[in-house]
Amino acid sequence: MPEDLMTCAATDPHRGEALAVRARDHKLYKMGGSPFFLRRQTRDLVDFSVEKDELSQELRFYRRVQPGCLQFILVEDADPQAMISWSGSCADHITRKPATVLSLTLSTTRSAELVSPKADEALRAAMEGSFGPCSLRLRTPQVAQLRAALHECLEGQANSDVILTLAEQCLIAACDGAVEQWSLGALRRRNLAIQTEDLLLGTKGDLELNEVAKKLDCSRRLLQLALQQTFGIGFVSLKRFIRLHQLRHTLLNGDGGLLADLAVAHGFFHLGRFAKHYRDVFGTLPSRESASRSS
Repeated sequence: MPEDLMTCAATDPHRGEALAVRARDHKLYKMGGSPFFLRRQTRDLVDFSVEKDELSQELRFYRRVQPGCLQFILVEDADPQAMISWSGSCADHITRKPATVLSLTLSTTRSAELVSPKADEALRAAMEGSFGPCSLRLRTPQVAQLRAALHECLEGQANSDVILTLAEQCLIAACDGAVEQWSLGALRRRNLAIQTEDLLLGTKGDLELNEVAKKLDCSRRLLQLALQQTFGIGFVSLKRFIRLHQLRHTLLNGDGGLLADLAVAHGFFHLGRFAKHYRDVFGTLPSRESASRSS
């Protein structure tokens, strides 16, 4: 089973951020410059587990749910969202700081009991209607009740049957159409943004906007609009965050040579500006981090 990047970040912030270079199945990287902090609280019961992640940083995360498992993810921030992920689909979100992410993961046995053949068909059809096997964005009154029950569960107060009942009601509501609907234009823009992210994560060095637009067969303007609407930042900023994480991964693992050569290899040709960007995002100069890892 792939490592849970959120767990890595909670136990070892350096390692969690360095693993951001993974693409497609797991993504985790900062999209801001203040210090990263994650406080995790968990509770494991027979039929499900509950996790609460408190984040102090604007964070991009994308993680695939284990086969056979049903997961509910409730994001509490400036733009609250509720998502349902099912058997191999992906939780895909950008948290706006500060944020709290509640996750309810049902066991494979309990998931199989809740997801009827009809529900399975409806979930898969809806998920494939967006970009790949992504989560459903749920809009139903039961979400607020489920959120309250999960908070109580972490405090040792909630009844397991109540949580399972609310989860089932949310699932039924999702199958009855209580999900966020995407227009064709919004879907295309979201697709372009995530494809751009995958291209940046899958390469190193300098990749220009014109080159990406040509690969994706769209205009520069449409691509910039897609990135702003999906990630809240433009192409240059997204590329910089990803390149900084990729370079840090190489630096912390001791896989590269001289720091200046590493910077150029990752598309940073002005070393002074590179050092400033690195310090703004990770809170230390790259030269200090390189020296501490060498000693």
